[in-house]
Amino acid sequence: MEATQLHTDILDGLKLAYGMKAESAINLMAASVNLDGLRASTLREMLKSESEIELHQSSKLASRIKVLGGSVPGSMQMEHKQRYLQPSPDSADIVSIIRGVIRAKEAAIIHYRRMVDLTDGSDLATAALMTELLATEEERRREYAGFLLALQHDIPPNEVPNADVVMPQTVSHSISNNKL
Repeated sequence: MEATQLHTDILDGLKLAYGMKAESAINLMAASVNLDGLRASTLREMLKSESEIELHQSSKLASRIKVLGGSVPGSMQMEHKQRYLQPSPDSADIVSIIRGVIRAKEAAIIHYRRMVDLTDGSDLATAALMTELLATEEERRREYAGFLLALQHDIPPNEVPNADVVMPQTVSHSISNNKL
């Protein structure tokens, strides 16, 4: 790949990651405020914290975009795709929110793996940032998958997906599907 094309691809990938993080931050904040019910109190706090983490990560991505000579996109320059992390009409539906968080984590993991591959050997600083963000997303995805597992003890099995399936699905999906 030509150096200028590689540079463009890296900037495009960083901008996509930045947009994903910004969108997640907005959706997580909405979810943290909109959730109701006794079961939701702990999740509300976690989602608020998760939103702050997403904003911090988007700031790191924005800095990297600028360092590489790019321009950080505004909201009108970003495509929003997180239908799965939209507020539920049922404000007590914690399961759909957790599922949405897991899907957002999976999308980020797939993108970060692609970015690590793209930057490997050519842009060590971006590769290091992508590796750092990848590790965080994998850890957080596992935590939310654990929430689903815990809910299986409280909610009838037909209402909660099997948390053990979450991890293998993501790994096989990221290997077999190179697109988001």
